[in-house]
Amino acid sequence: MIDAAASRLNQGACSVPDLITLGCPHYSVDEFKTLEKLLNSRKVKDGIEFWVFTSRKTYAEIKALNFLEKIERSGVKVFTDGCPLQYPQENWKFTCAMSDSVKYANYCFSQTGLSVIFSGTRDCVETAVSGELRRELLWK
Repeated sequence: MIDAAASRLNQGACSVPDLITLGCPHYSVDEFKTLEKLLNSRKVKDGIEFWVFTSRKTYAEIKALNFLEKIERSGVKVFTDGCPLQYPQENWKFTCAMSDSVKYANYCFSQTGLSVIFSGTRDCVETAVSGELRRELLWK
């Protein structure tokens, strides 16, 4: 059953994602703290978009705690009150997405046709900063 679920959450085939999205559902303050630690002031590689979605309330909190500035300096874009699948996809030039969200992985391929890779937050960050797919199997 686990292998069947993993197959459904990893649609298509790609070697490196050019879009990484977190925050579906919206990221919390604690998740941003973890993200900031994982980034550790490293930069997202050119050619990779890294998006995180959160609420206005959480955005204000991470801004006050100085996490927002640190995260954005790494090349991550933080959006409020939305979902990555709400953005006009006709303007997307992405070929593959990666996320730590089962919800996003489930809907991404069916709504966009993009190949999608589901993995943990650490794998998403390491992929973004290295420019190479980093992936641990979460269920083994």
